[in-house]
Amino acid sequence: MAERGAVTHAMSGAGNVKHDGHDDDYLFECKDAPNSYTLRASDMRELFIRACKQSRTGVLLVYFADQGFTIECKLIPGGKEAI
Repeated sequence: MAERGAVTHAMSGAGNVKHDGHDDDYLFECKDAPNSYTLRASDMRELFIRACKQSRTGVLLVYFADQGFTIECKLIPGGKEAI
């Protein structure tokens, strides 16, 4: 979060303030995954709704430690017409 200039949420969002951090524009959820990560629509919907309520964009960051890269996924409104 510090590298992005974002505020880190206490207990990685397990407390009253959910998700891992935020800045003026984004609400972040961060995951560490050695080799794989399972993306669940229900988790992403929760992040999307909370971000919208805060006038932010939800962002999922998944760090693949064993591979040495991070995936950044921005949650955008809309259905099939958005792609």
